[in-house]
Amino acid sequence: MTASDEINLPSFPQYVEVKLRDPVTGTTFADDLALVIADASSVTMMDVTLHKNRSGQKRMKYHILSIVTAASLVLAATTHASFVVDSFTEGDFALSLDGLSSITSAISSPLGTLRYASITTRLVVPGSVVTGSSSSGSVSFFVDGRIEDDRRPMNLALSYLQGGPFNLEGYDAFEFDFAELEGSGFLIVELGSQSIYGPETLRVPMDAAGTMQVPLAMINFGAGASMGSFTSSHFTFEADTERFGFVLDEIRVIPEPATGLCLLLGGALLLLCRRRTGSA
Repeated sequence: MTASDEINLPSFPQYVEVKLRDPVTGTTFADDLALVIADASSVTMMDVTLHKNRSGQKRMKYHILSIVTAASLVLAATTHASFVVDSFTEGDFALSLDGLSSITSAISSPLGTLRYASITTRLVVPGSVVTGSSSSGSVSFFVDGRIEDDRRPMNLALSYLQGGPFNLEGYDAFEFDFAELEGSGFLIVELGSQSIYGPETLRVPMDAAGTMQVPLAMINFGAGASMGSFTSSHFTFEADTERFGFVLDEIRVIPEPATGLCLLLGGALLLLCRRRTGSA
C-alpha cells in the first residue's frame, strides 16, 4: 500500500478508516489502521494490529508512515498559512500637528486596497509634539506631550478599507513586529464596517519592543462583524505616557497552531520514509 491508497477525509470530527493492502500479495487487511481526526489540530493513530511476520511488520510500518504523512499534509492544506497585512513598503506618509493629520493611500494589502492613517490633533496642549510617518518598510509614531481631554489619548490610527467582505476563519491572532518602543501604550484591534474605538474597547498593553500578538479574545467586533465576515480593519496605537513612540515593521495574521504542527509532522515523516526506503 502507498500513500495514494484509499484515504477518505470527511468533515471534522469523524473517524477516518484507512485500508491497508499488502503490496506483495494484494491482501487487504480490514480495520488494521484508523485515524481519529477530532479537528484540524489532532491526528492520532488508533487500533494498529499487524498480523504479519517480522519482515511484513517492517514493511507495513513504512506504509503507515506514508499514510500519516499524507493525512497530515492534507490537514495542513485545510488550514491556513500566515500572511502579511502591511509591511509598509508602499503608501508612504508623513503626519504632524503642523501639516497633514490624516491621509489615505492606495496599497495592495490582503485586507483592503486603501489605508487610512490619522493622528490625534484635537485639544492638544500647546508645545506638544505628535508625528506619524511611514517609509522604507516601517511606520513610526512619536508623542511628547498630552491632550486636555483624557477620554481620547494621543494615538495613531491605521484603517484598511475597500475590497471586502473578508474572511479570517481559521486564524488565531494578529501579530506586530515592533523594532523600537519607548514609554507605554495600548493597542486596539477592531474588525467591522467602521471603527467603534472608545473607552470600552478592548486594549492590549504595549510596553516592550519585539513581536506582540493580539489574540482572538482581545479583538473588537463591530455590529454584524465576525472573523468570518467583515469589511474593514482598524488598528489604534494609543499613548499611555506623555512621551511615547515606536517603530513598527510589519502587521500580519497568524493561523491556529494546527497548521504549523501538521506541516512539521508531514515533513518529518516524509523525510523519515525516504531515508528508510533508501537504506532498505
